[in-house]
Amino acid sequence: MSKDLKDVSALYDGIYKETANESVDVNFRSAYQLELLTLALLASGKKTPCLDFGCGPNSSVALMLNKLGMPAQCCDISNYYPYDNEVFFRHSADARWHNRFGGVVSVDVIEHLGDTLDTWLYFNRILKPNGVMYHIFPTTIHYGLDHHYITNAFHLCIFSEQSLRLLCDKTGFEFRGFVPSKIPSKDPTLQQIFHFEKTREV
Repeated sequence: MSKDLKDVSALYDGIYKETANESVDVNFRSAYQLELLTLALLASGKKTPCLDFGCGPNSSVALMLNKLGMPAQCCDISNYYPYDNEVFFRHSADARWHNRFGGVVSVDVIEHLGDTLDTWLYFNRILKPNGVMYHIFPTTIHYGLDHHYITNAFHLCIFSEQSLRLLCDKTGFEFRGFVPSKIPSKDPTLQQIFHFEKTREV
């Protein structure tokens, strides 16, 4: 784990601590995590594991899907979660996860990454050929530069469409456009799910 991820973990420790590992309905993010994981599992034929990256307190989403016979896994960086190192593991660059997943998803995670290039290279390593990614995160595609989502001090990486496509080009992905969310929301970020596909090894 990079030094700045450890720093981010320390900042976020305690934010969701009182609700960690409770029901699927812990907070609003869980419904979107379920939606995105379902999309990824369907795209991979429900047989290849898919990863909820930065699951926060909602590890129960992946655990529930596993009980239904769908191989979902999840990871996070926080210090206090009850990781089992199988379904729920602490994020690291461990080679055991390389070429394992058919899909990677996240909800409100990408904008918090200080090392986005390294993280997307990690996604490339852990995804199988033609693996998919479904992410929800704010960008200037959705908001103006003066919007509070853009100026939020915890939002370390805010993309334009051009910079997002450049990141994809550098890390072996293609931006396939948006999938409309089926969950009603007035928030533009939550209405559109970013869809990416791994097109080459890097």
